[in-house]
Amino acid sequence: MPFDVYFKVRVRRNFITPDSLRCIKSHQTDFKKLLRVEFVDEPGIDAGGLKKEWFLLLTKDLFNADKGLFSYDETSGLCWFSISNLDNDELYYLVGVVLGLAIYNSTILDLRLPKALYKKLMGQKVTLNDFIQLNPDVGHNFKRLLKLEDVSDLELFFTVSYADIFGVMHHEDLVRGGSSIRVTNENKYEYVERYCSFFLNDKVKAPFKSFLNGFQHVIGGNALSLFTPEEIELILIGEDYRNQKIDIEILKSVTKYSGFFETDTVVNWFWDYFERKSAADQRRILLFITGSDRLPATGLPSLTFKITKLVDSNPNRLPIAHTCFNELCLYVYPSKEIFESKLYKAIWYSEGFGLR
Repeated sequence: MPFDVYFKVRVRRNFITPDSLRCIKSHQTDFKKLLRVEFVDEPGIDAGGLKKEWFLLLTKDLFNADKGLFSYDETSGLCWFSISNLDNDELYYLVGVVLGLAIYNSTILDLRLPKALYKKLMGQKVTLNDFIQLNPDVGHNFKRLLKLEDVSDLELFFTVSYADIFGVMHHEDLVRGGSSIRVTNENKYEYVERYCSFFLNDKVKAPFKSFLNGFQHVIGGNALSLFTPEEIELILIGEDYRNQKIDIEILKSVTKYSGFFETDTVVNWFWDYFERKSAADQRRILLFITGSDRLPATGLPSLTFKITKLVDSNPNRLPIAHTCFNELCLYVYPSKEIFESKLYKAIWYSEGFGLR
């Protein structure tokens, strides 16, 4: 029988989630093959770059708050499973598969996930500290509560109030008959533990189960147990330098040149442009060149980076990036102003593989 060594994903850019779900459902036994992605009606051939683009666009759609799968805490900025009665098991399964495929294919994702998720993936118990990371306002109030010598005046009971994704308020007991059980000095630790577990475990049991099934379908077995939750987080989302500028000297040291010398004028223009940009803009430049705005788990020194010279006398040509190889291709522009204008347009107005 013919045997395909690739797990092929063919999607339309405007229907990336349903098309991806269809491909995943029809290739359940192919997850551990080499991943190859094709965007319909686009000329790109996947040598790594299309795969990065697919992960980027798909996770952006799945983790969008408007999708209803995940909600974001305003203070921490971290996302967690949304509370709803909708049947989204297939989509949560898809999220789990995608995160597993990202690890399996060494692709870094730009996600804002709490430590609690990685601990639950490893079968570890979540604690108050994990709840504080996800919901700092309520979590720190609990810490202050536990330090109080007398909590009887607070009129707290073993109940919880919350809003679902539609804004409808719900009231539930944390234990049987909780509305009539007052929080005291003796049971305040149990109250805090049950409150945290309510949101981190109880109310997300069904979506997390579907998510875990998808993740384990790709990353199963004993290999995962060799890692800590912190290491899994680093492998999946890389080094987060969201508010920190990239060390340009280290990036220069790992850069290779083709057609250029590191002392050439255009090369110096690029490094000067890169160094002057903010941390957020540097992330965008890195995204344009590599397909990801995160650094590898092993740090900047392990990043492959290349600047290549293109020959064309037309000064209107835009720079090109080969994300498969982390390669930036530059023309020899007549002035620094023209160079920066063309580079800006290429970086901030680009999406997809091909020219329009």
